[in-house]
Amino acid sequence: MAFLRKKIELNIPNIGSAIRDKNNSSIVISILDGEYPKFLHVYDLLGNFLMELAEPEGFEFYYIKNNKSQDVSIVCSSEKRIDGRLDWQFLIDYEAKNLYRYCPSY
Repeated sequence: MAFLRKKIELNIPNIGSAIRDKNNSSIVISILDGEYPKFLHVYDLLGNFLMELAEPEGFEFYYIKNNKSQDVSIVCSSEKRIDGRLDWQFLIDYEAKNLYRYCPSY
């Protein structure tokens, strides 16, 4: 990864995928446990570790994606329907260092 023309290297095992969060100047990385993501690691653009996020209660991580309004969404699935839906998009609350349910995932 390069930032301000400086090459930054991180050795992070078990990466599933990574997306730049432009709104918060960070990189969000899904960390796999076997085939599926179990944690998210968030780093600033200089490679400093900011936080680790676990799956929201009652949900499992599915994938991370770009979101037009918030830049990064974390799509999670549940076995129990909430408002008729199983899949929901979550966003990162950087101050509280947790995830909150944002909207259904289509």
